[in-house]
Amino acid sequence: MTISLSQVEFGEIDAKNEVFRQRRSGKSVFFNAFQIPPGISLDGLLSGDRYFILGQKGCGKTALLLYFHKIAQDNGHSTETTLFRSGISEAERQQIVDGSSYRILDTPQGTKVEYDFLFNWLWYIYANFLTRIEKSDVSEGHDILDDLRRLIGIENLSKLSSVNSLSTKNINSSAKINIKLPFVSGEISGGVDLIREGKEKALPVQIIQLCERYIGRIKIKEESRYYLSFDELEVFSHKPDQRERDLTLIKDLLLAVSRFNHTSSSVGASLFSIASIRSEILNEVNELAPEIARDVEDFGVEVDWNVKSDSDQQPILNIIEARINASEIEEGQLPSDDVWSIYFEDQIFNKDTKSHLLDISMFKPRLLITHLNYARSINSSSNHFNQDMFTESSLAFSTAMWREISEQLLQNFPRNEVANLKSILTGWRPSFYLDEVLKRAVTLNTSVPGSMEGFRTKGQIFEKFALLYEAGAVGNRFYDDADDGPFKHDRWHFRGYREPLFDRRFAIHGSLRKMLQIPFDRVRAE
Repeated sequence: MTISLSQVEFGEIDAKNEVFRQRRSGKSVFFNAFQIPPGISLDGLLSGDRYFILGQKGCGKTALLLYFHKIAQDNGHSTETTLFRSGISEAERQQIVDGSSYRILDTPQGTKVEYDFLFNWLWYIYANFLTRIEKSDVSEGHDILDDLRRLIGIENLSKLSSVNSLSTKNINSSAKINIKLPFVSGEISGGVDLIREGKEKALPVQIIQLCERYIGRIKIKEESRYYLSFDELEVFSHKPDQRERDLTLIKDLLLAVSRFNHTSSSVGASLFSIASIRSEILNEVNELAPEIARDVEDFGVEVDWNVKSDSDQQPILNIIEARINASEIEEGQLPSDDVWSIYFEDQIFNKDTKSHLLDISMFKPRLLITHLNYARSINSSSNHFNQDMFTESSLAFSTAMWREISEQLLQNFPRNEVANLKSILTGWRPSFYLDEVLKRAVTLNTSVPGSMEGFRTKGQIFEKFALLYEAGAVGNRFYDDADDGPFKHDRWHFRGYREPLFDRRFAIHGSLRKMLQIPFDRVRAE
C-alpha cells in the first residue's frame, strides 16, 4: 500500500533545518534513510585518517557531517560544530581582524595587507577541546589538563564563545594574565618559565606551542573521542577587502585543522578536528597556499555522486528510494519493493524518469530534492508523480535553480554584474559562442548606456562563464563531423568534464531555461 506524496519526507534545502524539524516532530527519516556518498568510508572520518570533506555546493557535505556526528554520538563520543558563515557574523569577523598580526606587501597591483590568523584558530581549537574534555574520560594526565586549561584561560568556562576565543586582542590579554599564574605541574612549569622570559607579544604563539608539546600527555580513554567540526566555509564578498579577509581566515583555519590533527595523531590522542569546504572556495584558497590542496587531497573525502555511466545504477537515486521507504515505515506501511514503478511514471518529457531527474538536478542531492518538492506541491494528496506536476512546477523550480546559481556568482562578482548576466541570458538563445555574448552585451549597452558593467571585454565574460560552467548553469554542447554522421559532444562539469572549452558552443542547462524564457531547442545548432 502506498502513502500520499505529502507523507514522503524528501528533505529540505538545508540539511540542518531538516534535522531540526524532524527532531521536533519525532521523526527519523533523515538518519534512517541516509545514503553514504560513493567512495566514502565513515571509519576513515571516525579514526581521524580523513579530516577534510570536499564537494560542490548542494552535493551533501553538511548532510554527511550531520550523519557522521550522529554515528559518533551513538558510539558515545562527543561532537561540536562551528559554523563559519552563519555562526560568525560580519562584525565578529572584523573583531578577529582588529589587532591581528599583519605585514604590508608591495605588489604589482599595489600595496596589500597580509594577515595571519593561524594561531587564532589554533587557540580556538585547543581552547574548545580543553573546555570539553571530561575529567572522567581522562585515564592519565589530569594535572596537565588542569594546567593547560589555566594556561589558555578557560579553566572556569563550561562553553566556549567563538568571539572571545578568536579575537586577537582577547587572546593577547588572556595570555598576559594566564602566564603569570602559578603552575603546580613540574612538567609544564619549566616551559612556562621559559615563556615568561621571552617577549610579551609572542606569548600566544608560545602558549600554543606549549599546548602542542603537552596535549599528548593527556591520555583519554579509548572509548571516548572528541570531534570538533567546521562547516559553511564561505566568504562575504560585498567588498574586495572582505573577500580577501575571509579567504585568509578560511586558509588559516584549514592549516590549523591540519596542524592540530598531525599533532594529535602523532601522540595517539582521541581529539579530532574536521573541516568541510566547497570545491570552488578551495580553488581560491589554493592560490594563497598551494599546500592546502595537497593536504585536502591526502586527508580528505570528496562528495561526488556521478560515478557510473548507467543512470539506473547511479547511487544518488538510492536517496529517493530510501526516503520513500523510510517515510512508508514512519507511516506504518511496509516499504515498497520498487518505488519507481509505484510513485513515478516511466517517462518525463519523453525521457526516462531517472535520467531526467539526474540531468535536471546536476547529480546534486539538494537540487534533486528541491525538484521533487516543487512537483509534489502541485498535488500533494496524490500518491504518484505525473508529468503535469513537473510541468506546472517548472517555473518555480527554475527560479529556485537560478537563485542557487546566483548565490555562487555573488561569492565572486558584484550584485549588479550578476543582474547584468541575467539580463544577457534572458529571452536569448539556448546555445551560443562567447563572442556572441560580447555582441549581445554591446547591443544591450547601446539601448541603456552604462548598463552592462562587467561585460565589456572577453576576459570579463570568460571569467563569468568559467564560474557558470563550474556551477553547472552552462555546458559545452556541440557537434563534430564523423564518417558515420555528426557526433554530439555534451560536456558538463557535473558529468566529470572539469574545464570548459571556451572556443566551442555553450548551452544553458535545462533547469534554468523556463525562468530565463529560453526555448528548448532539439535541432543541431552549429
